[in-house]
Amino acid sequence: MEKNNNKKLVIVEVIKESMNLYKNNFWLLFKLNAIGVLILLVTSNFNNLRKYVDIMELNFLIGFIGIILIFVGLYYSFRVTVSLILSIKDRYVDKEVTIKEIYNRSKENIWKYIGSLLLFGLMIIIPVLFTGIGVTKVDTIILKIVFIIVGSVLLSYIMVKYRFAMYVRIFKPEINNYFRYSNKLVNNYFWEVLCILLVSFLAQLPSIIMSVLIDVNTIGLFERFIYNNITHIITLAAGPFLMGLSVIAYLKLDNE
Repeated sequence: MEKNNNKKLVIVEVIKESMNLYKNNFWLLFKLNAIGVLILLVTSNFNNLRKYVDIMELNFLIGFIGIILIFVGLYYSFRVTVSLILSIKDRYVDKEVTIKEIYNRSKENIWKYIGSLLLFGLMIIIPVLFTGIGVTKVDTIILKIVFIIVGSVLLSYIMVKYRFAMYVRIFKPEINNYFRYSNKLVNNYFWEVLCILLVSFLAQLPSIIMSVLIDVNTIGLFERFIYNNITHIITLAAGPFLMGLSVIAYLKLDNE
C-alpha cells in the first residue's frame, strides 16, 4: 500500500512542477509555443483559400504553394517543439536560456527528433489501423468491441513504453537503442506514465466533444474557424504545461 501511495505522489508532483514551471517561465514558454501554433495554424488553413477562388489557375497555384507550406511548416513546427523541450529541461534545472539561443540549439537535434518520431509513428500504425477497422468496417457488435479494445490496449502500451524515446534521442544521443532505453525507464512506472498521458488526452476533450455535438454546416464563418482550430487554441493555452508533464516525468525517471 505504501508503494502505491508513493506512486500517486509522483504523479501529483509532476503535475504540480509542470504548472509551476509554466507559471514561473510563462513568457519564454508561451512565446515559443505560440510560434509553433502560429506556423501550424497558417499551414493548416492556407488551402482553405481555394474555396474562395474561382480561377482554376490561381486555385492550382494556391494548392501547390499549400503543399510546400505543409512540409516547410512541419519542419519549423518540429524545430519549435524541440526548442520547447530543451527550454523546459533547462529551466527545470534552473539554467538560464533565451529564445534565440534555444532555437539555435534545436538545429543540432531536429533530425534526431524527426527520425525518432517517424519510427514511433510507424510503431503505432498497426494498433491505430486495428482500432479504425473495428470502428468503421466491422458490423458485428462483439467483434467490433474486440477490435477496439485490442487496438486501444496495444496503442496505449506502445504510447507509454516508448513515449520517452524522442527525449532520449535528444538528451542522450550516445545511446543507440533509444526505444529500449525508454522501455527500461518506464518498466516499474507504467501506470504512472499512462496517467500522465491521460492528462494530455483530457485536455483535448473539448475538441472531441465539439466534433460530436456540433454540426459544422449550421454555424457561422467565425464559429467554423473556432471549430476547425480548437485543437490549436487548446495547444496555444496549455501546450507548455502538457509538454512539461512529459519532459519532467522523463527527467525524474532518468535520474533514478
